[in-house]
Amino acid sequence: AGSFDTLAPFLVAATGLVCVCIDPPGSGKSDHLPSATMYIDLAEVRTIIEIADALATSDSVWAEPFLLFGHSRGGGIATVAAGGFAERIR
Repeated sequence: AGSFDTLAPFLVAATGLVCVCIDPPGSGKSDHLPSATMYIDLAEVRTIIEIADALATSDSVWAEPFLLFGHSRGGGIATVAAGGFAERIR
């Protein structure tokens, strides 16, 4: 999520978007998964959808479809998520 520390304020100011930045397990300040656990992009997609579900039920401001993008490995994860949940992600 630290990759967006500089970019997110500009996005918010220019578009009015609300930014939610996620550090996947083992990245940034997130804890690593237990040893011998595989880091699988599809698991990250599930996490994104679970977060989107939690936000959608907490407040009506989290309308769908939502904008999703990522940096580096997160870009690939965002692409897989958008392909699998095209009706929810723009």
